Amino acid sequence: MTHFANQKAILLALALAAATPTLALADDTAPWSGFSVGLGIDAGQNGKPDIQSNNLLPLKWDATATLATISAGYSWQNGPFVFGAEGSYTPGAYKSRPTLTDGPFRYDADIGFKNTRSLGVRVGITPTNNTLVFLTAAATQAELSANLTLVAPTIIGPLSPFAAVRKTADTSGVTLGGGGAFAFNDDISVRLDVSQTQYDDFRFVQRTPGSPDQNFTAKPKIDNVRLTLNYNF
Repeated sequence: MTHFANQKAILLALALAAATPTLALADDTAPWSGFSVGLGIDAGQNGKPDIQSNNLLPLKWDATATLATISAGYSWQNGPFVFGAEGSYTPGAYKSRPTLTDGPFRYDADIGFKNTRSLGVRVGITPTNNTLVFLTAAATQAELSANLTLVAPTIIGPLSPFAAVRKTADTSGVTLGGGGAFAFNDDISVRLDVSQTQYDDFRFVQRTPGSPDQNFTAKPKIDNVRLTLNYNF
């Protein structure tokens, strides 16, 4: 089992433990209406690691991370249906540090993204007063970066490293997902989200002295599992 699969199993086990019948509400109320703030753990990985290039150079972006995230939103309930809007912010970074070989040249790469922001909506239904299942859709932005540094011209011995690529840019994407939530009482609930974000293409150029430019296109597609503890006002 991969490291990311282990993370998903742990989060799922926590969510199932939270939903045991012994934790049912003492009354018939649940905090599905009103304002809420949340603190979560977000485990994600890039589900499309291959980066395309015009010279078919092998470069992969296997970004995986477990990060803290914060959120705030508002929900309202109409019968068994719950509608909500929420914004979230994940300040940490997903990083990948592959090595690229182009003929006699070797590069150390540092490719990743950070400061993920999203604003989305949620539509759900309550099978019981203290449980909720839902679907989500969100607009997402993140700061992507690509740095390639020449470390070893192997035919002439190592030279002082210099940056062949250094690019940072904001990129947008669409997040789709779903999940479930359990209310411990009127104030505290726990939520499990499973989602995927498809970002716009991220392009950067590698320039090597005496060689043609190499054009790279990354198509990041991030798979996420998030466990959030919410306080409801």
